[in-house]
Amino acid sequence: MWSQLKNEAVLAEDVKQLFVYVERGDKNAGFVYNRCKDCTTRNYDYSHQCAYQYPISYTIAVVSSSTHKEKAQKFLDFMTRKDGQDILNAYGFVPQS
Repeated sequence: MWSQLKNEAVLAEDVKQLFVYVERGDKNAGFVYNRCKDCTTRNYDYSHQCAYQYPISYTIAVVSSSTHKEKAQKFLDFMTRKDGQDILNAYGFVPQS
């Protein structure tokens, strides 16, 4: 599939920009994560699902050069506790087991 699409592909800055490309007619289709489909009020066909060999994961960490290490650590601590995990789960993120 990629060999047929690679010359038409454009990398959007974010999901909202991707929807702008499609809504203006600049592109015929776009690939988004399932949880991103609420970023537009238009009704698109989201029925095509891609099977991934590896799960998509996001890392959270305190950057060693941060000038706000204490605040960053508090945020990290919150996001890894039950309250933070509940928020992430509400938006479709699933913790790795």
